[in-house]
Amino acid sequence: MRNLTDRERRTIIDELLTRLKGGKLVLGALTEVARKFSCDRSSVSRLWTQYQSICTNGISGGEWRSRIKTNSGAKQIDRDKVDQKLSQVPAEQRIVMRRTAVAAALTRYPVSAMLKEGRLHHRSTRIKPALTTENKHMRVEHVLSYIDDATHNFEPMENVIHIDEKWFNQDKNTRTYMLL
Repeated sequence: MRNLTDRERRTIIDELLTRLKGGKLVLGALTEVARKFSCDRSSVSRLWTQYQSICTNGISGGEWRSRIKTNSGAKQIDRDKVDQKLSQVPAEQRIVMRRTAVAAALTRYPVSAMLKEGRLHHRSTRIKPALTTENKHMRVEHVLSYIDDATHNFEPMENVIHIDEKWFNQDKNTRTYMLL
């Protein structure tokens, strides 16, 4: 059901005031006015009760304006407080948005809003180190040690255990962190 504008509310009150007889509404007046303005009968009844309660307290004119304008919508979240909470979360816990929000005792919305505003950034790190010239020479020497000098073929490596594959595949290549 839609909200009534201030103009509609005032018109409904005026319409109901014309249907008064002896200080009371005529039977069925609320329903007829609700049909006329395409709104719910309970909305008209609530508006009329609100108007009458102010009039009986000695104030003429009554209260008919909508209070939605002054107290509606989501309350703004202080971004500095969110910044402060996020800075207290260690970088290892700022990988996934949901985990970051839980660790900072926030909902996901402020975290995503900070990302959109640019106050929080995604940064990726690579585990793979850059090879130096010394490392490259050591690798070539290691490979050359498995070449047979007489036949110039690689020696069968049946007696060598490769454990580096396990360590290589145990971790992700890249990690993404949210940084302030």
